Amino acid sequence: MDSAVADAYRRTHGKELNVVSALCYDAIIAIAQSIDATGKDDPDRIRQYLETTDGVSGATGKFSFDTNHDAVRDMAIKTVKNGQFIVKGK
Repeated sequence: MDSAVADAYRRTHGKELNVVSALCYDAIIAIAQSIDATGKDDPDRIRQYLETTDGVSGATGKFSFDTNHDAVRDMAIKTVKNGQFIVKGK
């Protein structure tokens, strides 16, 4: 997660930024960036912008949207083995 966003969240709310809050932040940033870029708060323009943008930078990193409008982002599944994080597939 973006440390600046996490720090600001901690200062404002007095607790750690969790995954749900970070994903909500990312959604709001995506919509705000769309409105800034298009100059309109029209849902069709927001959708068109998000379908064509090369990415939005949010609390969880850079992400974009696929043809089904699902978020596409780099993710890793980690497990703990013998006290160490192991990334799946490595």
